[in-house]
Amino acid sequence: MHAPRINFVEPLNLCPWAAPSLAAQGAVQYVHTPASSVEDFVKIISSEAESLLRRGDDVDVNTAITFIVAPCFEPESFPEFYDFVVWLDEEYLESASPPSEYLSEDEDCRLGDFVIAAGFHPLWSYSGEDPSAPVHFEKRSPFPTVSLVYASAIDGLEASTIKIGEHNRKVLTELGEEKVQQMYSDVIGDNAST
Repeated sequence: MHAPRINFVEPLNLCPWAAPSLAAQGAVQYVHTPASSVEDFVKIISSEAESLLRRGDDVDVNTAITFIVAPCFEPESFPEFYDFVVWLDEEYLESASPPSEYLSEDEDCRLGDFVIAAGFHPLWSYSGEDPSAPVHFEKRSPFPTVSLVYASAIDGLEASTIKIGEHNRKVLTELGEEKVQQMYSDVIGDNAST
């Protein structure tokens, strides 16, 4: 699968990790899956989470990220996709075992101790926001997608993520719905949701 043109998130600095990840050779990976069921999607996510951890010897863990693109997984239903992503991050990864080399006898490690998941969706909509608010585009993507990153790259940055959210809301709101929609559509072409 070819990497999409990146000229939306990075120029607007919607994610402070985007530029370093894009600049680091081999840091960003895209995986395409035809999975349409929870069971099949979880299998590929679990496999890619383990693969991400093993890439740690070859790439800076602060820039490594895997995007798992699943066009057939709840493409028309954001609520079901959102519930899945919450379950994935808060329950599945918090109970799944990491690769054996990450296990130790004196520690009860879980995959979620090492990897964090985030979701993106064509119909992403923040609860309580006006349906036309441009802030929804912060987490929109042409297809249902789950990203996986090292927990160590995010840990302790809750205050930073709040600031990132505030920055993104300000930037997108100042641009306005029409401009943001146009920029988004220019990036993803015919796959843009309206």
